[in-house]
Amino acid sequence: MTATQQNRFKKMLETKRTDLRREIAAQRGRLSVDLMGDAMDQGRGIAERDLAFQSAGRTSATLRLVEGALREIGENTFGTCTGCGNEIPTKRLEAVPWTPYCVACQERAELDGQEGERDDHGSWFAMAS
Repeated sequence: MTATQQNRFKKMLETKRTDLRREIAAQRGRLSVDLMGDAMDQGRGIAERDLAFQSAGRTSATLRLVEGALREIGENTFGTCTGCGNEIPTKRLEAVPWTPYCVACQERAELDGQEGERDDHGSWFAMAS
């Protein structure tokens, strides 16, 4: 991958990271439940909070992948599949620049119930679907 391509992906990922952080901040505001009102209103509030919590979880997972891809750019390993070690095609990276897998390994990960999460140390771990 050329330096120009890496810089372009870096800018894309930085923009995505900013957008995801804003989205997470907005989602946090929807996590509280208003205990005023009748039981129906409270139940609706709890259901809305649960949906916001699930959405925040997905957004946070994507943010971790984006931050991992940015780390890989800094380490000059960006674009290498963590499953097989082969280069991830540029077309795939253009569609999903934070992907840790080539198409074949992504399909295997989905069949195995992995979603390409990273732990706090940057290592990959499986996350049940």
